[in-house]
This record gives sequence, C-alpha cells and structure tokens, in this order.
Amino acid sequence: MIFIFSSAYSDTSKTLDGVVVAGIPVGGIEKSEAVQKVDNGLSKINISARHDGQVNNFILEDFGFTLDKTQLENSFAHGRFTRSNNQNIEVPLTFNESKVSDNLYKFFEVKFPANSKVFVSDGKATASEQQDGFRIDEDQLLTVIQSNLLTNPSSVEITTLPLIASEPEITKEVVTQLINNSTFFIEDSFTVDLPQGGSYSFPLENVTSWVKADIVGGEAKLVAIEDRILSDVVEHSVSVEQSPVHEITTEYSSGRQSTISTKGEPGFIIEAANLVAEEFAQNINSNSGFNSFYSSASIPFRNRTLLVNDLGTTAGSNESVMINQTIKYSIETRGDVSADLAEFTSLAKVILNDQRGWTQAGIRFTQVDEGGDFSLILASPEEVDAAAVGCSAMWSCRVRKLVLINDLRWLETSPAWKASGGSVSDYRHMVINHEVGHFLGYGHSKCAGPGQLANVMQQQSINLGGCTFNPWPTASEIAEYN
Repeated sequence: MIFIFSSAYSDTSKTLDGVVVAGIPVGGIEKSEAVQKVDNGLSKINISARHDGQVNNFILEDFGFTLDKTQLENSFAHGRFTRSNNQNIEVPLTFNESKVSDNLYKFFEVKFPANSKVFVSDGKATASEQQDGFRIDEDQLLTVIQSNLLTNPSSVEITTLPLIASEPEITKEVVTQLINNSTFFIEDSFTVDLPQGGSYSFPLENVTSWVKADIVGGEAKLVAIEDRILSDVVEHSVSVEQSPVHEITTEYSSGRQSTISTKGEPGFIIEAANLVAEEFAQNINSNSGFNSFYSSASIPFRNRTLLVNDLGTTAGSNESVMINQTIKYSIETRGDVSADLAEFTSLAKVILNDQRGWTQAGIRFTQVDEGGDFSLILASPEEVDAAAVGCSAMWSCRVRKLVLINDLRWLETSPAWKASGGSVSDYRHMVINHEVGHFLGYGHSKCAGPGQLANVMQQQSINLGGCTFNPWPTASEIAEYN
C-alpha cells in the first residue's frame, strides 16, 4: 500500500498541514489542488524494472497504473484525514492491463495471451490460432510499487517482473462460431453509394480488419474497431473526390476575339465520411451489414485568364498571368458559442492574410460588415450539424458560401491533433485555412507518405494517416491554385 501521513485537521476546504502522499507534500492546500499535485508527482516517478537480465526504465502509467483522482478527492472531501495522530490511507490506483502489455512486449518481449482473431484465408473469414502467454500479477506488482514508494518515493525498483502463465480468453473455436453466426462476412455487406453514380463495396480484407473478438457482458462477441473503420472509410472517401476543372479563357494582345480553351467543370468533396464509419461500426456491433452513401458538396470551377502575346515581339512565347484577387468575407456567430468573438475575428484576419497562407496564391482577404464573398462563422456544434446534410457536430464544415468553424474544435482541437502533439494555435491556423480552402475550390487530399508534411487540405482533424501535422497550404497546393 501507498500511505498518506496526516496531522491535525483544520480548514475543511484544505488538506491537513503535513500531509504527504508517496513522498509528495500536499498539506495545507485546496483539496483539488492536492489531488492534481499527487497526480503530477506520481507521473514523474522513475520505475526501474528487470527481466531476464534486461533493465528498462518506465513511469507508473507504463505499468498500467494511474491515480484514481475522483476517489482520492472523495477521500479528502469526506474527512478521512481528521484525526490528530498520523494515519495510513491507501492511495487509490486504477490498472489497465492493455497498457502494460504493450510496453512489456516492446521492451522485454514478454508475450501476453493473444485471443484468436479474424482474418481472410481463401476468400473467407477465418479464425486464427490463439496464443498462450503471461499476464502481470497485478496484486504483487502493486505491492512492490507501493512498498518502494514508502521507502524511496523518487525511484522504484522492480527486481523481478511478477508474471503468471495464462491462457487467452477467446479461443479459435469460439471465434469460428462467432464468424459462422455473423451476417456481414459476405460480399457487398458494407457498401456506399457514390456521388458520381454507382457504389463501392469494401472488400472482405477491410471488413475482417474492422472487428475483434472481445468479452462483452460476460460473453464473447465480435465488436467494431472504430478507429480502423474510420481510417479506411476516410481514405476511400478522399480517393473518390473530384477536383474541378477550371475554365480557361485565352485572350490575345492583338485584341482579337478571346476563346474558351478549357471548359470548366465542377468537382465535389465528400463531407462527414466519419458518419458513414459510425454507421458501419453500429451495424457490426448489431451483427448486420449496411448500405450507406457519401454526402458530397459541389466545388465550383474558377474562371482563369491566359494572356497570349500574338504581336510578334516575343515570337512563339506564351505568358500566363496570375490574376490578383481580393476576396471579401464577413464574420458572424451561430448558436451558443464559448470562444471569444473578438479574438476569433482578430485571429481570422491574421491567419487569412499571413504570408504562409493562401496569400501566396495572389489572394487578399478583406473583412466587410456584410455581403462578402463568403461568411466565416463561429458556430456551436449543434449549428454546424444543422447547417447541411453531411455536416457533423464533431467537425467544422463548409456549405457553399458559409465557412463554419466548430466552436468546440476551435477551443479544444481534436483527438487526432492532440495525439500528434499539435498546439491549439496551429490547429486554429489549420482549420481556417482548410475550410477556406474548400471555398476556394479545393477538395480533400490524403497523406502522401509516412513522415511527410500533411497538405492543409488533408483531413488532419480526423486522421493524420502517418503524416506530420501542418497548418499552412503546401507549395503544391499553392501551385494548383495558380
């Protein structure tokens, strides 16, 4: 056990003077502050572990243990530290075996039991062999860690990993039965209707990778792997999008009649592919296939001018002239938003006219009170969701002349962005450049390869796909506009 030492009780809103938790002094401060201080302190404690002659260093969370902050705060709040004499109180910890199994396999090659999985063999869904392995003896490991924290809180040493030989929970026979009872491991079980007509069926290789066997409510079931489904659906949705063909009018220096040398055709982007992924996951969990459709938004083509010098001064040469544009926009809000509108307005002006942004394509953005080329809207998630079919409360969205920035995303970024270490500031740059990019006629792009800089038109809020986050248009995106 980890112990807390307390002294006399005074202010009920604060911890007692002299309280120490695992070597971390938290006496005489607000109870919520004390909990956070304990959590921060535990996260920095070094754990040295030895197994089969190998030694590696970890932090407490690497071994699957995290502080149960709610329970500790309840202990403070409910007066468990009210006696004048010192008392020993257990620090509540929660345990996540999957976390420790990943780390121990990576650093010590300890194999944990592996359930049977679903894969494709000879064109059919098949169950793999299960694998025996070892599990952590949670109670023994906790005892060792707690004992060390009492004697030397700054460093914990585990001389021998407490492992128990163990069998997997779900065998090949069980998964085979689950496959036989399923209704979606067949051709065309998960399809999407395409905006340009026709449909696409996700192959069995995709579908089998979307499920795993797990224990739910005491029984084995096939459940959806939501992140994998989302990744596959987003990747496919990007592949079917079509960029517009911009109309080019050729004009001549001699003044002769101009001609349309390339006829313009609109393109389209797929909106809210995440909703399709969510529907697929729900139907897997209810043991059924599903036919869905991609919502799309049209991308208008732009009119460009090509000036040809036909006066003979530079015989045989053509000149392409980039037309400088001034695009006007207005600012508004929709719904109950929490972000500061003045700050949003100010940042939008800076971002849109930053030399790293779309200004590289010869565009100037000017704010007007009303009647601009587009409206930049700070909107509540509910208002974004209601703006059009295909928009989602989860993300920002562009609907024709409306560029809607999701208030929640503006304040908190997105899970994928956080996981990649992106800052709030960079996210705000990215989301405005991305959604305004749609207004300029750009569709979505996908990651060009692991470790490469993402295009700003990649759906970085949802999935970086192996690329590194990037808030600004890339050189290739600027060249495409010009």
